[in-house]
Amino acid sequence: LTIWMIILWFGLSIFLMWLKYGIFPVWEKLTESFTKTKNFFWLYIFAFLVGFWTTIAEPALFIVAQEAANISYWRIDADIMRYIISLSVWSALVIWVWRIISGFPLHYIIIFGYLIVIWITYFTPEEIVWLSYDLWWVVAADVTVPLVAALWIWLASKIRWRNPVVDWFWIIALASLTPMLFSQLYGIVIYNFWNPNIVPLELIKNTGSHVINLNPGTLLNGIFNTTMNVLPIVGAIFFFQYVILKQKIPFSELRYIILWIIFVIFWLYGFILGLEIGIIRIGEQIAFQ
Repeated sequence: LTIWMIILWFGLSIFLMWLKYGIFPVWEKLTESFTKTKNFFWLYIFAFLVGFWTTIAEPALFIVAQEAANISYWRIDADIMRYIISLSVWSALVIWVWRIISGFPLHYIIIFGYLIVIWITYFTPEEIVWLSYDLWWVVAADVTVPLVAALWIWLASKIRWRNPVVDWFWIIALASLTPMLFSQLYGIVIYNFWNPNIVPLELIKNTGSHVINLNPGTLLNGIFNTTMNVLPIVGAIFFFQYVILKQKIPFSELRYIILWIIFVIFWLYGFILGLEIGIIRIGEQIAFQ
């Protein structure tokens, strides 16, 4: 656990440097170009790519989805759960972009949305309620919040009739709502239309165990999966920068961006390992005690 904390501290520093010097300048140029050209179609596409894939790459969501699958005897599919939560964050961002452009009062949507969440709770299995009401933290996690926050704060600041401080509050409120709603709907479906008898017995016997074999094959597979989660974000940045906006990144900046991307991939995987090896075990022991 101590080793992991050192890795986390070092990796988080690299991650923040990558955001400050590699991602944020590109983010600002993209939002400025979108507002100048008023190319809102590509803005919606960009909102999807940022909202969806940053949530997919969130290491804490990966662990929570695995734990949810574990305690539900694999009724919950961890990968499907991650995609559903990512779609919920994306839907919130798309609604918010529409609100930024149209000026529609978003608090009506938020009030109505929370009323739906409360109403649908009565139909949600008890095993899912605790998970869904805690999923608001997705928009306050290490990877999701800085990438999303920087993009939308700059977007609001480039539109003269918008207030970045107020608009940022509304996107947090909305993006905290949609994961609760989407996860409850997912729970209703799997607990009413999925047969738990098909769960293999050996999976149920292993529920709650955290035996992790840190062999080279496991480590390489984990790094590969983490890379696959990060590449769509990087690909979206370069696609919009070079193809849509037709702006080149100077080589002096590009080489540092690529170097930091490599560091970030290793940090994200180290974060996942630290959660699996240390924090999750401690949490389970405390809960059991």
